[in-house]
Amino acid sequence: MRLNPKFKVREMAGEHVVLMQGKQGVEMTKVIAFNDVANELWKDLSDKDFTLEDVISTLESYFEEYDEEVVAKDAKKFVDTLIEHKLVIE
Repeated sequence: MRLNPKFKVREMAGEHVVLMQGKQGVEMTKVIAFNDVANELWKDLSDKDFTLEDVISTLESYFEEYDEEVVAKDAKKFVDTLIEHKLVIE
C-alpha cells in the first residue's frame, strides 16, 4: 500500500491534521488529527510502498522499550484508520 498523494498533513492551530473535503452538498469535510507519532509515521511512509510489517518495524524503532504485541496492535490500528478513511492506495 501507499499513502494517497492527494492528502497532505497540515499544521493548524498547533495540531497535525489531514483535511478530507466532501463532495459539495453531499458530505461534510472530515478532519483527522494526528499525534506526534502518527505525524512522524506519515512522514516516514510518504512516497513509498509499505506493509503493516513496515509500520510495526518503524514503531518499534521509536518505542524500543514497549511490548511487541502492543506496538503491533497500535500499528494495525493506525493502518486500519488510514484504510478506513481512504488515506492509502492499496
